[in-house]
Amino acid sequence: MVAFLSKDGAQEQAPFDEKKALTHESAKEFFDGIVAGKVAKFVKSEPIPESNDGPVKIVVADNYDAIVNDNTKDVLVEFYAPWCPHCKNIEPIYNSVGEKLKDVTSLVLAKIDATANTIPDDLPVTGFPTLLLFNANNKGVPVEFDGDRTVKGIIKFVQENASVKFTFDLSTIPDEEEVDDENFDDFEDGDYEDDEGDEDVHDEL
Repeated sequence: MVAFLSKDGAQEQAPFDEKKALTHESAKEFFDGIVAGKVAKFVKSEPIPESNDGPVKIVVADNYDAIVNDNTKDVLVEFYAPWCPHCKNIEPIYNSVGEKLKDVTSLVLAKIDATANTIPDDLPVTGFPTLLLFNANNKGVPVEFDGDRTVKGIIKFVQENASVKFTFDLSTIPDEEEVDDENFDDFEDGDYEDDEGDEDVHDEL
């Protein structure tokens, strides 16, 4: 049994403990717990990667807190959807940023499939991809990326907004063309189609 909760127009799920027998008393206890906020919400998560040593860390719901909320690190996270063409366009750029900044010990670059993992519902993720910088000294208020969608543009954004400052010579990066995605930040239902082109696909966070 799963209870569907409505919060600010979004649905959340709270699962009944299947180890318990479903009786009038256990059902009442379950719903009373929901009202009191004592029943944990259902969290969808991909498996935690066995190896996660690359320049861009893989975040899933079950390791989100350990990576993103690490108070010793500034963490840049890309929230993406596998079917999103804008995400596919920026992937090599983001990977290049991770490679160039891999020796900055105060910084972590990461990405999470926001369609396969539960993410905090208070994040400003309204479209894909969304890049958020979670500073070591202020995890509760991430800084949203709004610069040029190039290697140089992303590195400049991190340099300017990271809580732990680091040096990087931007002049060593050749000039690049910006990814031409007008709808980089926003989307509406039906904006995207899956790879097969058979049906419209849209985000359901």
